[in-house]
Amino acid sequence: MKFIEFDIDGSIHRPVDEVRSQFFDVEYHARKGIHSGILYEISEHNENNIVFTQEIIHMGLRQVEVTNHKILTNGDLITSVVTGVKEGFKSHFTFKALSKNVTHINAKISYPIKGFKRFFAPFYKFALKRTALKELSEDKQDLESGSFLNYRTLRRGQLDF
Repeated sequence: MKFIEFDIDGSIHRPVDEVRSQFFDVEYHARKGIHSGILYEISEHNENNIVFTQEIIHMGLRQVEVTNHKILTNGDLITSVVTGVKEGFKSHFTFKALSKNVTHINAKISYPIKGFKRFFAPFYKFALKRTALKELSEDKQDLESGSFLNYRTLRRGQLDF
């Protein structure tokens, strides 16, 4: 089987634990609509794992995917699409503090491409990369605005990262 694979990198001017927490917090993404056009429904949640359904209307077609978010012991975040159009899609996020208030993010993206889609691999890679960069930009904007910090402070009455 052939895979589309690529990396994206970026930096966010917020502490590493805050950035990691925001990336993992699907409930926050759902409530605040961080990624426009994506609806989330959480089915399982514990400290290190979230299973959720995401629904996207793309080119007039409804796409529903069951996705798993998992925090590894080293603080990395693994996202896997379990069922749906992008079944087999994986992203591996690493978070590194460049300073007290700047975090570098690297995402390794892997998407299996089979059947006739193999002939359109460059198009799929372009579209996936464009979407990943857009979503990273949306997370960056949210974090740097202080919205996530305010949300967590109000919701929990304290900081928990």
